[in-house]
Amino acid sequence: SLPYPVEVKEGTRIGQSIKLNLKGKASAELPKIELTSSNVTITVDQKSPTPLPLIGLGMASHGHSLTNKELQRLKQLNLSHLPVDLKLSEPHYQGILSRAASEAKALGVSLEVALFLGDSAEAELTNLAREPGSSFRRKKNRPPNPPSAWRAAFSLAMIPKPRLVQARMLISPN
Repeated sequence: SLPYPVEVKEGTRIGQSIKLNLKGKASAELPKIELTSSNVTITVDQKSPTPLPLIGLGMASHGHSLTNKELQRLKQLNLSHLPVDLKLSEPHYQGILSRAASEAKALGVSLEVALFLGDSAEAELTNLAREPGSSFRRKKNRPPNPPSAWRAAFSLAMIPKPRLVQARMLISPN
């Protein structure tokens, strides 16, 4: 395997493959696929379009806020969400969450957060709930939800949508 990142010299041909498994019955006639040599061309019938899957891109790996030029280019992709991984046991997750929320807002997309918990999961979730602007902050005159209840709800995908605003929270252990 190659190291990451890898230097690519001008003129180098790079190949990429994607495996797509479709399940169930199509709601409309599928697009025709035409094979030419080793390249694949997919033609979509514009007269009876079928909805495309929701697509999101991960956070930029350079660790800085996106430039205006980058934001404009990404907006043209009509993305649906911006996924971000938060490792709550690491001290810098707050900055990552803040940047992700800002960039999702600038792109006009929802924020999809995957939470990775360490050995102190309950304390980590409690600290996350205390973050400014957290959709998990307790409303006045309502009893707090213990982090253990959040974990159970997350793992069963039973979080009420109004509590998540435009975020889908996933939890998995380290």
